[in-house]
Amino acid sequence: MNAERTFAVAAPWGAGLTIVILAMSVLLRLGTRIDAGEAVSILPSGLEVGARIAHRVAAMSVGILAAAVLVAAALARPATRSRLVVATSVAALTLVLALIGRYTPGYRIDAVTVVNVTGGLALVAAFWWLRATPASAGRAVHALAVAALLVLLALSATGAAGAAAAMRGAHAFGAPHLGLAAIFALLACVIVWRARRRAAFAVLALALLQLVLGLAMLSVPDAGSLVLGWAHAMLACALALPLVSLARPTA
Repeated sequence: MNAERTFAVAAPWGAGLTIVILAMSVLLRLGTRIDAGEAVSILPSGLEVGARIAHRVAAMSVGILAAAVLVAAALARPATRSRLVVATSVAALTLVLALIGRYTPGYRIDAVTVVNVTGGLALVAAFWWLRATPASAGRAVHALAVAALLVLLALSATGAAGAAAAMRGAHAFGAPHLGLAAIFALLACVIVWRARRRAAFAVLALALLQLVLGLAMLSVPDAGSLVLGWAHAMLACALALPLVSLARPTA
């Protein structure tokens, strides 16, 4: 299989399976409470076991796909420097996430939660970058989309940090998260104004839905918060895909 065919198969599967990993990871974390310093799952046992199995299978599959795209990029002729950089990023992010995975159980280290969530989102974007069709929207839009991607990663980090603190009954990172959300919404509006592409409108629509979910989370009981929190986290992955298409240059 040549490099292009490898990317065509491995990149979307890698992005999709990484989203599965994030979905299961977020579900398990939101379905856990800290009781006397120990992590206790509040999920039905069947759902918890199924989520852990899906997480493990998807993680192993992503490791194989990351190795495949790295080898394909290295052996491709003519060599493409940008593809090699992205493929190397895919492999590096996969390795980092695998290494910190052993420290996830118990949720004792907040930084591990932040790296898991933010690194997972970055891995989704990196995989998709290898496959996404670039949007011919001009350099300014590409730059704005890159900036929006970086803000989205920062939003993911502050959201994960706030969620990790909330597991212990603390309230933190709310102000920076809201500030970044405002910046992201502004960038989404400017991107639509400058690009007027389907991907740009998708970014704005998803950003508005993300805002609605975030506000709804503030006024619901714990059971509803789990569902809304999970959907809020998954929307970040959905936002990354059209942003990558807008950020990736055409040449």
